[in-house]
Amino acid sequence: MVELTLTFERRPVNTFKLDKDVILIGRDPTCEVRIDNVGISRHHARIEKHDNIYTLFDLGSSNGTYVKGQKITQYNLNNGDEINIWNFSIFFKIPESEQVKEEVKAPQKIDIDATIAIDRKQLDLRQKERSSTLLAHLSYTDKKKGDLTFAIMKTTTFFGKSPKCEFPISGFFVQHRQAAIIRDEIGFRFINFGNSAKGTVNNQAVDDYRLKNGDSIKIGSHTFKFNEGLPAK
Repeated sequence: MVELTLTFERRPVNTFKLDKDVILIGRDPTCEVRIDNVGISRHHARIEKHDNIYTLFDLGSSNGTYVKGQKITQYNLNNGDEINIWNFSIFFKIPESEQVKEEVKAPQKIDIDATIAIDRKQLDLRQKERSSTLLAHLSYTDKKKGDLTFAIMKTTTFFGKSPKCEFPISGFFVQHRQAAIIRDEIGFRFINFGNSAKGTVNNQAVDDYRLKNGDSIKIGSHTFKFNEGLPAK
């Protein structure tokens, strides 16, 4: 059984607890996870379970299926993953009882290959747990409001002209989605999408950069300081 929590703009809409090997996600009434919105394809995505591995497939949807800010066609889900579909997010959760059952299957005899597999599984689990606790914030100055901070809570934080971006940025060469900060298992990455007017980190133009505490990010006329942890109260 898995638990899928559907949210719209970070607000919970519905929770689905399903014990099926195939789960359809889409606008069609026959879907187990139905999202009645024109931005969602009738059969948008599918989750399949094989040998306790849950795999997410995009079904050729119009607007795509994303995990960790990356568009996917096929992806093996981890407990706690956030699936992004249009303006909706689906949080994937495996009940703790099932996680425990999987963990107690280690053989009593020492088997080198099995030990490596178990260690890797535990490492992946620790990395996933750490990713959910990674915290960071941006500090910046607004001409009207003065010094401000913004806690990075989403998997992907967008910068660009689009009003749907967390930080709308104006400028002649700035695209609707100019750049993004993506949180993954080990930290935060700054990604440039635009070919011109690229954002810089520490005054250097970058395409994909692993952020460090104190880095200075500039996009257009806006400058942000990247800080690890939550802002001080």
